[in-house]
Amino acid sequence: MYRKYDSKNGAPARIYRSPSEIKKDIKRIGEEIDEALSMINIRSLLIEILSGENASSPEKLIPDLEEAIYEAREALEKMRGLKEELCLLEEELEETRCKVGSI
Repeated sequence: MYRKYDSKNGAPARIYRSPSEIKKDIKRIGEEIDEALSMINIRSLLIEILSGENASSPEKLIPDLEEAIYEAREALEKMRGLKEELCLLEEELEETRCKVGSI
């Protein structure tokens, strides 16, 4: 990633991000993964739904179960995107290490 000269902070221009900048993004993705994993915790959600007030009526359970399934699918899709982003960051980090090592 190209960064212009930062006259305010005196930072030079460069064509790569520093490893620490990339690691911050990796940490952010890790936090987003944790958040998505908490959304996928279907087992505890199903136990909560089935032990709730609507457990005696299957007709009343269906909307709750559909919502749980929708949220799980949404979380899985988010996880796929985060995995792709993480792979790109790993490649960028390796390229940056090569560039920094050759300077």
